[in-house]
Amino acid sequence: MLKKVKLSLLGLAFAAAALLTVDGGRGMAAGDEVWPDHDQVHADEPKTGFDGNNGQPHASRHLKAEATLRNAKGQAVGKAHFVEINKGVLVHVKVKGLAPGLHGIHFHEKGSCQPPKFLSAGEHFNPFYKEHGLENPKGPHAGDLKNLVVNHDGMADATFVTPRVTLAKGKKNALIDADGTALVIHAKPDDQKTNPTGGSGDRIICGVIKSVR
Repeated sequence: MLKKVKLSLLGLAFAAAALLTVDGGRGMAAGDEVWPDHDQVHADEPKTGFDGNNGQPHASRHLKAEATLRNAKGQAVGKAHFVEINKGVLVHVKVKGLAPGLHGIHFHEKGSCQPPKFLSAGEHFNPFYKEHGLENPKGPHAGDLKNLVVNHDGMADATFVTPRVTLAKGKKNALIDADGTALVIHAKPDDQKTNPTGGSGDRIICGVIKSVR
């Protein structure tokens, strides 16, 4: 009897693993939730960052925002979620319909995404007047991020952590302010050193960043 129970449990484990594998490789719907899990959000929290209330982090750690990502036709093609963590803001992007390879991705200074060119988003978010690029000795912009890696199927599922921005209102580098901000994906890779955009080309996907309670 014990042996049969062990075999049953083992079978359930394999079935669960198979489901996870299938789900992880499936095509995403634009409305899919992509919030990072608790371990992702709090892995870098120092022990002193907790308030002693059953080990829960301070309320400031729960600041969240999101953006629906749309292409030049105005179609929803993905989601981005943002969570305030100890080291800055954790960004989780899930998007489809892109050419495989590297694509520049940045925060832009205005919360507006008017297709098809998304020029309404303004320039890169740059409240400290730096130059562009993570490898630029005079940079980077607060809105600069690493390149987004798109798979052969045109999908990307990526997580970034940036210390250069915050979701806390009232800060100079806050993504949530009167004008708002946007997350923009570009057609080409960002060389991370050339002003003003790293040669990343046209803006092909855009999402307005909005706070979430």
